[in-house]
Amino acid sequence: MVRRKLNLSLDPRLDERVHELMRLTRTESKAEFFNDAAEAYDWIISEIAAGRTIASVDENTRELRALEMPPLRYVKRNRTT
Repeated sequence: MVRRKLNLSLDPRLDERVHELMRLTRTESKAEFFNDAAEAYDWIISEIAAGRTIASVDENTRELRALEMPPLRYVKRNRTT
């Protein structure tokens, strides 16, 4: 597999958050972090395109909270089933 470099310019607060998420998940490099994030985003988009909703469940109340993002609304509006 040919690897490609990606240069990103992150807002300092976002960069700090990325480091915090890396610490929480024990991710060793930004490359690994962004590869994992891209895989998760790919799965999320595939699920939305298939007509599913991505949500979290409050374990105490069983309340659902759907993931809302402008790109996901676009996928949902334009999906073909």
